[in-house]
Amino acid sequence: VIAIAVTSLTALKKRLRSNEKKLFSRLISDSNTQASVRKLLRITLRLLSLERVKKSVGETPVQFAQRIDELYPNESGVDCVEAMVVFEKAEFSKADNLVITDDERKLAFDFTKALSKIVVHDVKNPVVRFIRSYVMFRKIK
Repeated sequence: VIAIAVTSLTALKKRLRSNEKKLFSRLISDSNTQASVRKLLRITLRLLSLERVKKSVGETPVQFAQRIDELYPNESGVDCVEAMVVFEKAEFSKADNLVITDDERKLAFDFTKALSKIVVHDVKNPVVRFIRSYVMFRKIK
């Protein structure tokens, strides 16, 4: 029974990792950069909700991003303030001719990927790491 449980958990863990790779691969290569960045924003907010980090009442997006940068120093060199500018552009711009460049998408992607590493993969407790991975990547859309 234990061997079956371990085998099942190992298979599920591999599937979750595969789902994560497929999701991020699709988001970086999708021709619709605005939709990709919007999805990256939703993933970023879900990752932050796992840590119980939410925007405070009256807090501007830039203030929220600065707080995130303080909570999660990022070794990759991408900070949340820069990514937030791209997220806001994709989410709230009303221009019909809005263009999110590949460089802007890459910046948002790099931030979200780095945050995923911190919030999901760098967690020391393997049970918490597994649960967070399951919550984030059990279904890919």
